[in-house]
Amino acid sequence: MITKEQLDIVGIKETIEQEFTEKDLVCLNPGGGFVWDWIPAKGHFGGILLGIKDDVLEIESWEEGEFFLGATIRNKLTNF
Repeated sequence: MITKEQLDIVGIKETIEQEFTEKDLVCLNPGGGFVWDWIPAKGHFGGILLGIKDDVLEIESWEEGEFFLGATIRNKLTNF
């Protein structure tokens, strides 16, 4: 779906995962090109996964809290 819809940012909540392997992330987007970060689930609840396509967007910083995950990004294709 990520490739079909040509998404640049993907966010998934309630992943219920403690970790993601490289294989897990490749399965989400076989075409690659994403930088991923996540907050692990606490037991059987929570978990957030955030992916940003790094050939289009530059990640300036990641922000992580107990219940949120965010990124400050800049469009690489815009010259300002």
